[in-house]
Amino acid sequence: MNFSAIHKILTNTAICAMLCMGHSCVNDNSSCPEDSPGFHEGNEVWLSFDISGMDGTDSKRSSRADIIDPDGHPDEEATAAENYINVNDVSVFLLDNNKRLLKVFNAGEYAITETDADHKNYTLTLNVNREYFNYAGTSSVTFSIMIVANKSGISNNNDASFTNDMFAMSVSQMANQYKWFGSVADGWTPDIALQMHIPMAGISTPATLTKEALDAAKTPETASNAGEILMQRALAKIRVIDAFNTDPANKNGERIQSVSLVSLTEKGAYIPVSDTWPNGTCVLENATMQSDWFSTVKSLTLTNTATNTFTGYVTECEVTNLRNPKLIITVIDNDGKTQKFEYALSSLKNPGVKAISRNHIYEFEVTKVWEQNINLNYTVCQWGSASTDIDFN
Repeated sequence: MNFSAIHKILTNTAICAMLCMGHSCVNDNSSCPEDSPGFHEGNEVWLSFDISGMDGTDSKRSSRADIIDPDGHPDEEATAAENYINVNDVSVFLLDNNKRLLKVFNAGEYAITETDADHKNYTLTLNVNREYFNYAGTSSVTFSIMIVANKSGISNNNDASFTNDMFAMSVSQMANQYKWFGSVADGWTPDIALQMHIPMAGISTPATLTKEALDAAKTPETASNAGEILMQRALAKIRVIDAFNTDPANKNGERIQSVSLVSLTEKGAYIPVSDTWPNGTCVLENATMQSDWFSTVKSLTLTNTATNTFTGYVTECEVTNLRNPKLIITVIDNDGKTQKFEYALSSLKNPGVKAISRNHIYEFEVTKVWEQNINLNYTVCQWGSASTDIDFN
């Protein structure tokens, strides 16, 4: 995709509205160009980032060896609703060369447009007070951009606020605040029309621009492109497939009647706690959670979304002997007889489920040796991430 062409589809009206909005700001805690640390008319710069997904169709993936799933999970393309970013529910973070917060840009402080029908690509523009880069030397500027999207996409959200009160915090310090959203209810699925969206986060690798390139970026058309940001969902997807419903050996029509997960977390974190993630969005195999988020009674009933398939979305969870989610599968036959089978995720081997991690799909195929127990085979997939284009100024 030609990102320079995407940048140009912004209308003069949108850019004018954004700039006019900036010049109306007087609050020192605002994200407008004339906010602290001081502002001089015309002393703004424009930046651009290409926001891409982490799925196998991403043309940039081969240049980012660090984002390839270390456990070798295959990729799976996301649906349009799973890709969707609510452009009115985004926080953008400007970070210095030490990945410490300089400024939070919130909804209403930028212009953003969607650029494709699958909700993968967006363009966001805003200008930055040049004074924010005074920490750098005389030859170049190094900085990062972090994004949290769909902060209020789950109805029982309770902690979506990101403010400049976090000024000078590192990404790790912000993550360790464990700002959270609530877990989903039975039957929840992302739905654009119903404003039900999956929370996401992404961070660029540190970008370095020369002072000349930065100072030349005075308009959206001359914005300095500073790299890419990969968006990553803060939920996991669970899928259970009934593989014995159509088995010729199934003489009495046994089939899965229901599937539920028990012993889960009641909250999810927007920003992952990780030593490596602040260097640029990367695949995470561990879960970000606090111990009191785990509940032995928290359960989720999966939805029968297609023939023989049950699906649901869950917040991240460690899988240990103490925090051990369980799959409960109820089977019914043509005579109405039911059987209930329970599988702790920690008991699954080769290599075993160590965590329910963000942006992964956990697929369980249920088979049966007749007159014996059911068997569970599972696959973990890396979820195709949302793809977004963002330009900053």
